[in-house]
Amino acid sequence: MDGQVQNNGPPEGGAGQQNQQDQPPAPPQNPQPVLRDNPHQAQCPDFASGFFEDMRNALIQSNAAADHDGAVAELAASWADKNARDKERWDEQQARQRELGNPPQAPPPEQEVERQDPPGSPKKSSGKKKLPPIKRGIKPSEIIPDQPCPFALNKLRDQSYCELWYFTPEARKLTSELHFTNNDDALTITRADNSLVFASAVRPSRSAKRDEELSWEQMCVGGASLILWANKQGWPEEHVDILNIFFYKLQYHPLRSESDGHATLILYQARYRRDWHRLMELPSEALEEVFDLSVINEDALVRIRREILDTSMRAMRDSLTQVRDAFDGHAHKGPEKKRTASPAYESRSSSKRQRVSTNQPM
Repeated sequence: MDGQVQNNGPPEGGAGQQNQQDQPPAPPQNPQPVLRDNPHQAQCPDFASGFFEDMRNALIQSNAAADHDGAVAELAASWADKNARDKERWDEQQARQRELGNPPQAPPPEQEVERQDPPGSPKKSSGKKKLPPIKRGIKPSEIIPDQPCPFALNKLRDQSYCELWYFTPEARKLTSELHFTNNDDALTITRADNSLVFASAVRPSRSAKRDEELSWEQMCVGGASLILWANKQGWPEEHVDILNIFFYKLQYHPLRSESDGHATLILYQARYRRDWHRLMELPSEALEEVFDLSVINEDALVRIRREILDTSMRAMRDSLTQVRDAFDGHAHKGPEKKRTASPAYESRSSSKRQRVSTNQPM
């Protein structure tokens, strides 16, 4: 009707904007790991103690400090700078928890706060190390099993993803032969963005293989060893059971009897176990729903098998193309020309035939 204006969209400032405001904020693009300990309660370590002597010497040798006093000041300043950044992250993390309706962690009373030193630093107030109890009369085992390297054990303690290769007999034998140090909490320092960064001195092995590169036997043996050591490192029982069921189903899957079944199951294990850990390591505010790794996705197996088949067919076509190109190149050269003897060779051959003919009897 005249005089009336139809408006099909929501009015400005009305329900449309209200619905957008009610939506939860999008998770950050590059989420940082969740801080477990309150940095407001942390205290600066005693960098002048003997435990940090190697770090002070490293700073002096790299001309980052003139003497030990300067090295102590440099280490303390770097620690304070990192602690300030951690405090900002902690405050933001607690604010997000309130927005999501989760109560933030309540700090303990100030007088009960204990000194928090970096991993590997000596506990001054704890006194001597307390030895575990010993059951008298129990003999040691006949065979001492080879342990995974400290890098893999650190990954398990953090409940992080670790390649299966580190739990194969090949890797554990290499660890035993190289005599890795038991001080897997040792620290080293590196410089990044004009500041010092504390990092673990344990490094991954250069011989390590990705899960996609393992053989069927390595995947089965490495999976069983991974479950054993994850249980020893205190993983939750639910997660250990999921890994146990996961590898059991892969080893006894009907696809293993097919020609490309092993390759399909190896690739499935590599991709989905890695993604399972990726989801579990996300911060709580950006955490997605973690799937059950023990449930095998048959559709994904079909897709991976088709992918492997396509790759094999492509490689076969490329090989046939190379053979055909080589054959065509040889055919285009034409028949090989008959070799002609030199004039000197023809002259010697003619003289030899004449001498033979004159020596024959009449």
